[in-house]
Amino acid sequence: MLAIEVRINGKKHCTAGITDEGVVSAILSLVRRSGNNGGAPKREISLIVGGLNSQRREHADWLKADLAEGDEVRIRIVDVRKADDPLKGSVRPVDNGLQSQKGYVRRMAKGFGWKISTGDYAQRGAKRGGKLPSQC
Repeated sequence: MLAIEVRINGKKHCTAGITDEGVVSAILSLVRRSGNNGGAPKREISLIVGGLNSQRREHADWLKADLAEGDEVRIRIVDVRKADDPLKGSVRPVDNGLQSQKGYVRRMAKGFGWKISTGDYAQRGAKRGGKLPSQC
């Protein structure tokens, strides 16, 4: 199978590949952000090697590395019998979007100090004399 072999500063970090249909990618990012409260700007340099097994509908990661100025990253396409196993705990199902949206709403509610209640609105409305929450 074709795979991506990643070396950082000469040291091999992973060989990432998927035997089924899917995608393997290596993303090198350099991010510069303004400092908080007028502080010095911050830089983040990272390399993420991940992929998607389309048949199993699973995402996986092989490498998440923070880098520094002067680091040398070498990526080779190699033909191997077996790729490395993904990082432990990194294999996760493809999200249909709903779970991400729920997570976003929960994080935002927590940030605002709000409580989220779930359940049957009709039952709760009946306890308020049939009024909607906005009418109470």
